[in-house]
Formats: sequence, C-alpha cells, structure tokens
Amino acid sequence: MTLYELGEEYLRQNDIIVDKIHSLNRELKEKSGNDYIVLKGNILILYQMSRELRDTAYKLMHYYDYSDRRVYRKHSGDCFSLKLG
Repeated sequence: MTLYELGEEYLRQNDIIVDKIHSLNRELKEKSGNDYIVLKGNILILYQMSRELRDTAYKLMHYYDYSDRRVYRKHSGDCFSLKLG
C-alpha cells in the first residue's frame, strides 16, 4: 500500500465519521437536558476526529509534493528546506 492509498483510506474513514455526525445531529433535535449535553460533546469529538483524519490524509497523499516545502533562512544566511506537516 502506498502513502497515497493510505491517505485515501483515511478519507473513506472520514466519510463514515461524517455520516455518523449527520445521524447524531438529527438525534440531537430530540434530546434535552443532560442527554443533549452528552450527545453534543460526542458530536464535537467526532468533528475533531474528522478534521484530524482529513489533515492526515492530505499529508499522506501529498507527502512527496515539493510544493508543500517552504524555504527558511538561518541567522547565518544559509538556506534550508523544511517540509510542513
């Protein structure tokens, strides 16, 4: 499996989590009180997981892209590359 394929798998897992978020958001309308607060907290955790999956997928799928590199200068004036992510 290549890094790109692994990134695609991360995106597929993200799709599953996004579907779960939509499902829980529909459930949220029927909840109140403590149940509402607990469910909302779970949804927020899923949003964070989704974001991390998308970020990781992007990094994996673009690991070898040189367009993500930026040049920084040391105090001595020497240049070096630093891969972001």
